[in-house]
Amino acid sequence: AGEITLGAAPVPATVIVPELLSRLRRNSPRLVTRVRLGNLPALLGQLNAQAIDFCLGDPRLVLPQARYAMVSVGRQIGAFYGRIDHPLAQMQGVDAEAIRRYGVATIAISPALMDHVALAYGFKSHADFPLAVECDDLATLVHLAQHTDVLALLTRSVGDAHPNSLCRLATHEIDSPFADVHAIWLKERTLSPAAQRAISLAQELGADLIVVGSHGKHGLQLLLGSTANGILHLSPCDVLAVRV
Repeated sequence: AGEITLGAAPVPATVIVPELLSRLRRNSPRLVTRVRLGNLPALLGQLNAQAIDFCLGDPRLVLPQARYAMVSVGRQIGAFYGRIDHPLAQMQGVDAEAIRRYGVATIAISPALMDHVALAYGFKSHADFPLAVECDDLATLVHLAQHTDVLALLTRSVGDAHPNSLCRLATHEIDSPFADVHAIWLKERTLSPAAQRAISLAQELGADLIVVGSHGKHGLQLLLGSTANGILHLSPCDVLAVRV
């Protein structure tokens, strides 16, 4: 019984929320769950107004604020994807100049974080990055990559889910980009037991998805601290359920 309202930024909305809703429905069939989608700054506005209980997103996209509590849900590793017959599909060591020829479609990323992504792939800064399309709907980015020559910067868990139409490019990056997903809520607000359960389930799903996205190369990182009871716990990833 009861109800929760959660917000989700584009990456967790695609890779975590669908299964999270399924598990909440199976485990708590009388719970009413409302989901609000949007970019993280907009979701934090709803959080400040107490219109949502918590949100899922990457806190690096906004300036740090002391009023929020947060806990790690998991990292989603990113990569470049093109259509299966893209001119770069068979190229080894795709570099910055090759990426520049086709342009990039990606979700909205803060300039500071885009600088990190740009440098990882050999560009000078976010201003030098060949952005072609900025869209917060990952399904649209997938569609663009499937039907045009634009390259989509996707989480591996999303891109690898389309093996018949997308290929992951063999790029030369210094450090793989990632979405560092956290559950975020107001420190002054006590989370309900239902919200705590939802965050715990999101952590479990994040643990599974990290392995899917990183092919076992990256472990789960959890932020430990004095947060609401029942949220922080370690849930080992079920290796048998991992798709690599």
